[in-house]
Amino acid sequence: MEVDFLSMRRHHHLATEDGEMASRGQSSLRGGSAACLALITALSLPAGCSSSSSKSSSSPSPSPPASSDMSALSDPQDVVTALFQDIKAGRIDDAWARFGQRHRSMIPRERLAGLVDNLPVLRDHVDLEVRRVGSSGSPVPVHAKLTSASGEATKVSFYLGEEGQGWAIDAMHFDVRQDFPSANGAGLKARGGLCNSRREGARFEVGCGLSVYGFAHPPPGAQTRTSSEEPPLFCEGKLRVDCEVTGPDGQKVEALSRSATEREAPDLEVTDPGECRDKGWTGVCDVAMSPDFPPGQYTLRTHVTDAVTGATAMQVLARWVYQ
Repeated sequence: MEVDFLSMRRHHHLATEDGEMASRGQSSLRGGSAACLALITALSLPAGCSSSSSKSSSSPSPSPPASSDMSALSDPQDVVTALFQDIKAGRIDDAWARFGQRHRSMIPRERLAGLVDNLPVLRDHVDLEVRRVGSSGSPVPVHAKLTSASGEATKVSFYLGEEGQGWAIDAMHFDVRQDFPSANGAGLKARGGLCNSRREGARFEVGCGLSVYGFAHPPPGAQTRTSSEEPPLFCEGKLRVDCEVTGPDGQKVEALSRSATEREAPDLEVTDPGECRDKGWTGVCDVAMSPDFPPGQYTLRTHVTDAVTGATAMQVLARWVYQ
């Protein structure tokens, strides 16, 4: 099993809460440059191109043509719609046959079946929207949005190419969700930063920035510096950062989770003791996954603890689907 453990990397510059956005873009991935925000970024339409969309609800829909007759589906958008009809009806063999030969060689039929079992929205969605981007060329991007009974939306992006007399799915990607509210706990603040992700074959990597404030304190009896002749004033504090990954079953994945050592703050120099509360620490949690891990939805979160006061906060950093 090839697993890259989570790591927390400390930035050499100091972060302030007002200047947090400058540090949030500093997240990086080991072994290469930072990739895009999500597995699929927004695609702009060239001049003269158009997008079309279709929407279906949970009401019964006619069965699509047999998978072997791909020529019966002349529009890539229809192939994606038929894929979800197959999944909803439990026809995994037909659904898998809608992928191209290259994709089927990378993701076996059993893994698609496991993904459907571990991600119920693929089968149990109550609303489906499918939108084709572009009117010509290959591969053709098609975006789908699945809505669960609870109202939660899952976005999936497809690329389709011509194969035989019809269209086949060359790639299927799920967006990485990272729009989670910031966490607070007894003065301790944790905020998720920019998430970068990258896929190379069956290997998937995601890295998310993290900023923590409220753990730095002035030393006892500290006074405001009035001149450069006075000794420097440094904030004190100890911060514990634990990164945790939970799998499709909601349980902690020990092989992808790691407890970090305590982070001290001896280099946070200030002029006024009150400035300590605005000083922060920034770092990165990153994960690398291989096919040894089951398909389904994974969540990356961090638990931060002020080792001096005991204050804690939990921040969800990212949620993604591994296939």
